[in-house]
Amino acid sequence: MSEYTGIITENQNMTKDVYILRILLDNELGHRAGQFVNIEADIDDEKRIKAYSIASPCNQKKSIELCIKKIPGGKMSNYLYNLPIGSKLKITGPYGLFVVEDCKNNCIFVATGTGIAGIKPIIQDLLSRNCRKNIMLVYGVRKEEDIYYKHVFETLAKQYPNFSFVTTLSRPRTEWKGMKGYVQDWIKNNVKYTNQDVYVCGLPDMVEGVASVCKGLGFTDSHIHTEKYV
Repeated sequence: MSEYTGIITENQNMTKDVYILRILLDNELGHRAGQFVNIEADIDDEKRIKAYSIASPCNQKKSIELCIKKIPGGKMSNYLYNLPIGSKLKITGPYGLFVVEDCKNNCIFVATGTGIAGIKPIIQDLLSRNCRKNIMLVYGVRKEEDIYYKHVFETLAKQYPNFSFVTTLSRPRTEWKGMKGYVQDWIKNNVKYTNQDVYVCGLPDMVEGVASVCKGLGFTDSHIHTEKYV
């Protein structure tokens, strides 16, 4: 773990309440795909620390991308959103064990909402390292406009025959023709355990729900890997 000074270089809105923050660091981070950093800030005369998954590929050593949802009343998410370009941040890290050391088995990645930030770089890293195992992403959001990084995954699916992804919406519009419902239901109805690994990232209820479904399908604990957002 090290301490860095980061400079905000870009703030890009993805939806009305989710934005991408791009930060240039004063030194190389040296992180692994799936890890996170802590951002420290004094907000309303109080020191606050918040963890965010690094959404950018791990070959980007001195710049990071964070995918952040503005939470009503959320001190850090709203504070960061309102900072001007060029603002400095205190960042520590990298942290976390939600990483894939080797691609020994077929993999199923499951994410909801901004939980995709922790999973996107892992998938990018595995594919760039010529992993030949089948890699599937199951991504759950409320509405079609909430499918973050859609173009990234569509491009990867065209480029790598062993990668596929499905999106399931919990509150789709009537014109939506794709999958509907929660990721837990999709897993339960469409997955059979064949010694593959599952990696789940998102809010605790979803993560625990998917893990429970996977255990019911025969997944052993050693094949279930989780990262809970709090």
